[in-house]
Amino acid sequence: MENKTLISLIFILIMVFGTAGYAILSRPREAEENVVSYDGFKFFRTAGGWKTTVEVGKGKYEIFTYHLPTEVENISTNGSFSLQDFTNKALYVVVSNENDAAISSELITALHPFLKRYQFACPKKKANESFCIENDLPLKDCKDAGFDKAIVMLEKGNETKISFKNGCLRIEGKDNSELIKACEKAIFVIFKIL
Repeated sequence: MENKTLISLIFILIMVFGTAGYAILSRPREAEENVVSYDGFKFFRTAGGWKTTVEVGKGKYEIFTYHLPTEVENISTNGSFSLQDFTNKALYVVVSNENDAAISSELITALHPFLKRYQFACPKKKANESFCIENDLPLKDCKDAGFDKAIVMLEKGNETKISFKNGCLRIEGKDNSELIKACEKAIFVIFKIL
């Protein structure tokens, strides 16, 4: 009888310590899966994607994206651009439909603290489309960029890529998913994460 009690007690202790040990040892692993380091930046998993903090001047700003830099770093970028190209300017985000406007929200949210203002616009070549007319959007293209205005053009294209020239950031994607990735690559470049 004593043997059975001793064996039962040992099994109970193994189960208790095994469960406690698993709980203690698995915590750092869970935490590691929710934090990713990239080039000095820490990305924290959120319910909707990833969050990191960037320092600009004396301030700290949170950036939210669906993807990590490693997932978008291979998207082609032509031209050099930075936060300075958008700071204290009116930003016109040129979109052709509501989906593209929604896709641009991460970029607008990231840049908003540094802008004079922002406004959606339609591409001049789509002036007669219902989205532009119904929303009474101004018509803009890259030629409208200037000293006090920056233009971001979101477009569907044959490839996913980013280009910047004369104050105009052109973001192209093969589909909505690729357009989101290209917008996020632009965010990472603007804030010197990539």
